[in-house]
Amino acid sequence: MVRLAGYPRPSPDPASLLNGTRGPGVWVRKATAKLRRAVGRLDPSREVTLPPGTRLDARPDLRQYDIGRFSWGHVTVSNRSPGARFSMGQFCSLAYGCHVLLGGEHRADFVSTYRFPAYEPFREAFSDPGLETSTSRGDVLIGNDVWIGHQSLIMSGVEVGDGAVVGAGSVVRRSVPPYAIVAGNPARVLGFRFPPEQIEALLRIRWWDWPVEKIMEHLPLLASHDVQAFIDACEPPAPA
Repeated sequence: MVRLAGYPRPSPDPASLLNGTRGPGVWVRKATAKLRRAVGRLDPSREVTLPPGTRLDARPDLRQYDIGRFSWGHVTVSNRSPGARFSMGQFCSLAYGCHVLLGGEHRADFVSTYRFPAYEPFREAFSDPGLETSTSRGDVLIGNDVWIGHQSLIMSGVEVGDGAVVGAGSVVRRSVPPYAIVAGNPARVLGFRFPPEQIEALLRIRWWDWPVEKIMEHLPLLASHDVQAFIDACEPPAPA
């Protein structure tokens, strides 16, 4: 299980958690020897990023988690499937109590949904210890600039597109298109933040990939309601 805990200030430098230092404007809540040992066991060819404020259980597999710069909030990732991965892009905002379920869904197709091999006295008597009594539908992939509301649940196998908004208390079982607004149990698309042509332009521009200096230059428009002015500034219209 992984918890991105509390509300540490977003940071462009996830490594500041690993070395236990305070980067510029970064509050590091917890960096333990367990985390350092876990990082030391990683495949050096596989880059893993975790933001400040992350808390891990005693035996995490960090290769299953990839979290982009400046993403922040409070999320619990329950991992009951060794192969499933949680990936979250840049500039995401997660409200308190969000939960991502990578696996552990009970087998509704069995006579009983109970996980007999997990508990005594049934474990020793179980005839097929390799039988999967819980399931996962795969990775959870959250895009960039995504806002997930209070107490939302994201189920395994879901992809949340760039710019999407998930309403508070939603249970997301199906993938969410870019810039969609979804809510409910199960979550349904209520609408889109912008017209299709503006969404297409924003997906081309991909401002979240810019260096910080370029983002700073465009902040007045990024933090405004004038979407078209931002698009025109990034993609000047062709002369008539």
